[in-house]
Amino acid sequence: RLFKAKVKSEEEILAEKGLRKVSSTHSFYDGETVVIIAEGEYEGCNAIVKKSESNDSVETLVSVVPSFDMFATDGEDAAPLLVLKRSEVAVWDYPDTLWGYDD
Repeated sequence: RLFKAKVKSEEEILAEKGLRKVSSTHSFYDGETVVIIAEGEYEGCNAIVKKSESNDSVETLVSVVPSFDMFATDGEDAAPLLVLKRSEVAVWDYPDTLWGYDD
C-alpha cells in the first residue's frame, strides 16, 4: 500500500513550537521579544526588537538584536543589529484570553 505523507505548513510547524507568524497588522514595539525563523546562523534565536523614531507603526522590515538569554530585556552588546523581513520573525503564541491581545 501507498501512504500519503502529510506535508506540514509553516504555520503548523511554528504552532508545534508555541510560535506564530507575525500578522500584517502587528505593530512592533521597542524591546519586544521575537524569534528569528530565517534560515541561517541565528535561526531559532530569540531577538530583541530595536525600534527607531523613523520607523512606521506597521513596517515591512524589523531591526532586531539576537539574544541568547530568554528573559533578556536588551540585546547583547556583542550581537549585531539585524534587519529582517516580517516573515523572518515569529512571536510567541499566547492565548488571547490570557493576555488580552488580538493581533
